[in-house]
Amino acid sequence: MAAVAVLAILLAQTSNVAFGVQTYPSKISKALHQSHYADHSGERIVSQPMHLFKEDCHTKKPFPILAHMAAKVLKLNLTLNLSNPGAGTDLAKIEPFVDMLKDGYSEVACIKDYMYHHGDLHGGNKHEYEIKERSNVSIVHYNMVVPKEDQKAMSHTVCFDFCRGVPDMLFFGLTAGRECYCIPFFQMMAGDSSKCDAVCEGEPTTMCGGMAKSTIMEMHLCADTAEDLEAASEKAGDINSDLKEVGEELMKVSESLQDASAAGQKTFGSAGDPAASDLFQKGKVAAGDAEKTADAALDVSKTLGELKEKVDGMEGPFTKMDVVKEAEETIKKIDVQVNEGEAALSAAQDALAAITTKTEDDVLKQYYPIMYFVDKEFADVPQSCSGDLLKVAFGSAQDCAALCDAELSKCSGFFYGGGKEDACFLITTFKSVTYFTECKSFVQVEKPTAFLQRANVTTGNATAANVTAHALVKKEGPPGEGPPDVEVDGKDAAMCYVKFTTFSGTTLKPDPSGKCKKCLKTADKAQRCYK
Repeated sequence: MAAVAVLAILLAQTSNVAFGVQTYPSKISKALHQSHYADHSGERIVSQPMHLFKEDCHTKKPFPILAHMAAKVLKLNLTLNLSNPGAGTDLAKIEPFVDMLKDGYSEVACIKDYMYHHGDLHGGNKHEYEIKERSNVSIVHYNMVVPKEDQKAMSHTVCFDFCRGVPDMLFFGLTAGRECYCIPFFQMMAGDSSKCDAVCEGEPTTMCGGMAKSTIMEMHLCADTAEDLEAASEKAGDINSDLKEVGEELMKVSESLQDASAAGQKTFGSAGDPAASDLFQKGKVAAGDAEKTADAALDVSKTLGELKEKVDGMEGPFTKMDVVKEAEETIKKIDVQVNEGEAALSAAQDALAAITTKTEDDVLKQYYPIMYFVDKEFADVPQSCSGDLLKVAFGSAQDCAALCDAELSKCSGFFYGGGKEDACFLITTFKSVTYFTECKSFVQVEKPTAFLQRANVTTGNATAANVTAHALVKKEGPPGEGPPDVEVDGKDAAMCYVKFTTFSGTTLKPDPSGKCKKCLKTADKAQRCYK
């Protein structure tokens, strides 16, 4: 008899549900299942929810003293005379809500359960109890152990919380929408065609068996704490490394964009160019947004780093309740932070990709100063422009050209603030341009096949007029090596670039008639320098 009981429990323990595919404790139960669902023509694989409560493993939870009083009363009244009591047969030894022996559950079947009808030693079906000689076990009813005043409206979680602390129980069953019982194993018996469609009293969105059948849930044993800690540490380390790297890079770019935008706003505001000054103000806003995203990533990184350090410092063996509880709570916090970290990392990566890039390709050769399509005489003087802003970016002129290329037809060109790296503003439709003709210490760095044939002017204190006088011979046709390199005070000049292929053969010169849809609204000649 004892051997049969042990075999039954061992077979039950092999029951498992993974990725929605059911496996069975034995060939017998598999045959029973197949006989119940003989028609497989409509078979489909579905995912089953698994509810995990790892943080509760091995913990003790308080329970009203009435429960212990009830247990003592039961102990006095029970007259069972079993030399070797099996699972669930001695209610006086059951103390639920104290030791947490299981960490999760998942649904395995909807059946008419033989154990509910013939494996009940204590409840309403005790006169039908048949398995004493075979296995000497019994189901344990929630409403027989928990005092009435402490009972809760039934749900999957309420029943799990009760059965998870009852020794030797591997499953729990729910029936009639309100009944809960714990079982060491379950057994299907012949039944009608009804379903598990009784709404749970405590959770109306779920079903707690039916009027004739039981919803059977499998409970999972608590996992090894040491292995969970190691896995949590590795998971935290992986995401934290990426978070820190991307967060720090985004923070660096946001600070550079903020400095460049503040300087540009001051420079063009003093130069009487409100349109350009307004763009740099938007650059400061974009820098602030990037900084917030970087801060969020670095905050999660810091928290994950601290949690990983704490986990790495925990040592086993994990047998004491308080130690295990601390470990499980830390693992839970890591899981939460990893989820937040993944979202923060994605946001930081998107923000970084949106405002900067690094390219070694000479993509700038596809772009020309906007004045080339307005008045070629002033094509290579410093200039600013404005229009419908697509986005703000930061980097070299080559980098900004690459970002504009990435936007395809949405980007027509960009205004670059100057310097080796600076703020740039990707424009969809251009509306105005301001070109500065009187910048002192103005130098054009000649290219061998530049579209304007001019003398090599390298000395300082030259005016734009001087330079233009050396650049009267113009080369017609498409560009050879791209736009001229224009410098002011030894740095790349502010310049407004447009895609040559987009505007080739057209003009952007303002058209008072309004017939030219692409033409600028204004083109202002500033007989001064922006610096």
